[in-house]
Amino acid sequence: MLAVGAEEPEILALLEPLAQEKSELKVRSIAWLLALNVVERRRLKENLSTLQVRAKDAQKAQEHLQSRNEQLRKQVEELERKLSEVKDIEKSLIKRR
Repeated sequence: MLAVGAEEPEILALLEPLAQEKSELKVRSIAWLLALNVVERRRLKENLSTLQVRAKDAQKAQEHLQSRNEQLRKQVEELERKLSEVKDIEKSLIKRR
């Protein structure tokens, strides 16, 4: 019996003798079906791993963009404040004339 969490090569090695022509057709068919399942499972694990890395990278990029957005928002607020001050100075100069 296979241990829980057995690696794919171990499983495939166990299935290989069962998939040989000398095995009964039903046994051979089941062995091939299981082997295909193991290979597909390996492919899905690899894809999942790749997608997890991409998701983590995307999250980091999103966090960076949010931080940059906040920084730019603060700069805009500061520039608006300064513009308002300049306008106030301009108004006071116009009143002096």
